[in-house]
Amino acid sequence: MEKKLLDLLNSYSDRMGEIVWENGLLRRNGYGHTREVANLSVVHAGTDSSIAYVYGKVTGAIDEKLGIQILKGISSLQVTDSNNERFGAFRWYREESHPIDTNAAFFIMVPLAILKLFSQQSLSVSESIIIDDMLTSAYNWFSKECKNPILFYTN
Repeated sequence: MEKKLLDLLNSYSDRMGEIVWENGLLRRNGYGHTREVANLSVVHAGTDSSIAYVYGKVTGAIDEKLGIQILKGISSLQVTDSNNERFGAFRWYREESHPIDTNAAFFIMVPLAILKLFSQQSLSVSESIIIDDMLTSAYNWFSKECKNPILFYTN
């Protein structure tokens, strides 16, 4: 591994103790970027949680118990009702009532998919199953988006 990547991973591992997890999602002091959470003083972003989870798994800073809690927190942001037009999409923040910035699915799932592809050994069977379930549902959302692409940034 390149020295810069190792330094980044070590720095992250050193800071894991500073991260506050609340009900499986990383607590971020400050507002979110969508209208519904723009005035809040604290948010819980699935995107931040996904990235922190991946770094934590790669560095060994997140064990199976915490990993399952985080993945359940992230999966709680996903639309799982197959009758919903946004089935497979994700809310960006726990504090949102529905998916507003639907790019959340991409920014949540890409780190998890990369972890699954390149560091499967860092996952327990239970963690792997939760990620697979999210990927399966996200497939529906990504397929729909690819069939009807919006070729500009919608926000």
